[in-house]
Amino acid sequence: MEQKSYIREWANQKQEEAKKSDEISPNALFGAMIYALSTYFTKENNLNDKNDHMRKLHKKTFKKYSGDSSLFEIGCYLFFRTDLWLFRNEPEYRESLSSLFAKKFNGLFSEALKINNVAELLDERIKKYGEMIRKGKKFDQYHHFLVELIKRTGDDTLPTHYGFENSPIILVDIMEEMFLKVELVSFEKFIIPAFLGSLERYFKYLEKA
Repeated sequence: MEQKSYIREWANQKQEEAKKSDEISPNALFGAMIYALSTYFTKENNLNDKNDHMRKLHKKTFKKYSGDSSLFEIGCYLFFRTDLWLFRNEPEYRESLSSLFAKKFNGLFSEALKINNVAELLDERIKKYGEMIRKGKKFDQYHHFLVELIKRTGDDTLPTHYGFENSPIILVDIMEEMFLKVELVSFEKFIIPAFLGSLERYFKYLEKA
């Protein structure tokens, strides 16, 4: 069973509200972003591995990294990818939408994690990812840092400031690390493009309105 998650409960509530509404707005987009985020590592009940030992390892990893602290790190990356998409495709809307999303993201995770430096931590992550993109790094190269950040949130350990180049590597079970990497690849391949597609449809709607 996954850890109790304020973020997942919030996302599910917003998703149910969205089904009953035709609202197309920045607020609805933010709800869609958090719902996309909430789908990270939700495959515990869909494991097809016939090896009982592997299933137990996967479930153990799922339980360890299904909390809001882990979602925060994935959320920072999703926020970065959203801001990057806006910069490349809708630059005139970037400042207003990213500012709104940041405000809501910080408020939501401040409530979920009960810490007062969410904005600082988000800014730290975004600045580093921005630096990497300017250096021409590929998206899969971000996963090294993401895995290290996520490993630090096991059992809902609260996120803290992180030295991307000089922090020591956290050693975990090799299969646990593999599961985290596979999950990130899946999120990168399927969830992020799906949400960015929602962004694109939003702007097409604005053009027709």
